[in-house]
Parts: sequence; structure tokens; C-alpha cells
Amino acid sequence: MSGLRFVPPRGWEVLDLPGAPGTVAAIAAEPDGVVNRAFRPNFVLTVGDLSLEEQAAGLRSFHLVDREEMDLAGLPCVRTLAHHEIDGRAVVAEQWRVLVPEGSRELTASCGALDYPELAEELTASAASLRRSSE
Repeated sequence: MSGLRFVPPRGWEVLDLPGAPGTVAAIAAEPDGVVNRAFRPNFVLTVGDLSLEEQAAGLRSFHLVDREEMDLAGLPCVRTLAHHEIDGRAVVAEQWRVLVPEGSRELTASCGALDYPELAEELTASAASLRRSSE
């Protein structure tokens, strides 16, 4: 398990990913089950030790927009904002990488680039809810 939990935005579906131990995912709900965005917004909380450079190498047209060291839920954190491409669609990924005694954990929010201005506050609020599972 990741040892952390977060509260996804209201109305988002939390997904069970049995093939990915320690991973928690949430995806934006769409009205009446119809996907009306070019890229469906999502959050993924993962256990991992990939560096930002290693992650970037696996993404097409990766561009780092912002990087900041901060404190999140009393844990040291590096927040990054990046832009990349998936299937010809521009995607924004905001990631909070926290260090816990067990290793690194990444909470990543992704959405279409044109949706980011509308979703940024909600994504940040969900990231701010990140806590150790025991709290």
C-alpha cells in the first residue's frame, strides 16, 4: 500500500486497480456517463521511485513548467507542473512527490491542457488533503 490517502474532488469515481498494488486512482465523473472532454481528468497515487527525469523520458513532448519544494501534510514534497502529449492531445500533469519513511510516493493529477485553468483549484485542494493512512 502507499501508506497515504487523499480525498478526490466531489463526484469523482475511485477506481480499484487490482493489477497495480499500492496504487489508488480517481477519475472525473461525467454527466450521464458521457465523456465530454478530450482527456478525462484523473488522479493517481502511486508507490514509486522513478525520478522526474525517468518519468519524463517515457512521455511524448514533455515540458517542465514549474517546480517547487514545499511541505505537504507535514511531509517534504516536490510539486511539479508539466505539459506533455498523449495521442495528439495536450495534457497537463501536476504532481506532488512526497517522501515517507517507506520511500517516495507520487500523487499525480492529469487533465487536458484547456481544462486545467478550470480544474487547478480543485486539484490543488485534493492534493492538500493528502494524509498518512493512519491519520
